[in-house]
Amino acid sequence: MAKILIIEDHPDTRELLRLMLEMEGYEIAEARAGEEGVRMAKEFLPDLILMDISLAGEISGWEATQRLRADPQFDDTIIVALTAHAMKDDRDTTFAYGCDDYWTKPILDFPEFQREIAEMIARGRHNLKQPQQTDARNMRFE
Repeated sequence: MAKILIIEDHPDTRELLRLMLEMEGYEIAEARAGEEGVRMAKEFLPDLILMDISLAGEISGWEATQRLRADPQFDDTIIVALTAHAMKDDRDTTFAYGCDDYWTKPILDFPEFQREIAEMIARGRHNLKQPQQTDARNMRFE
């Protein structure tokens, strides 16, 4: 089964994602900070990374994504941003840093999230549909 690395500094969110994805049969690894996530990615070699953008610690999720994208061994690795930032500029910045998809937290539609993860892994990074800059999927506006 596919391997997923969760890079998330909030333990409750990390646990929820791990449980949800393990139920689908994925092999899961976890990191709490960007530096740790980059290091773990090199050891675990995941098929997909769930990257919190606003990580506590020395580097942000955006910087961790840039470091991974600079390494050719991650050319085929799918990186999905997870963030509470729901503005269009945040989405655009996330894609500019090298993420392949974007989900706002909290995730409101778990079945859809699980379907999208499975579809992305099945297709592979280079066969993903290009993100729609106006796509407001799963975004909350308060």
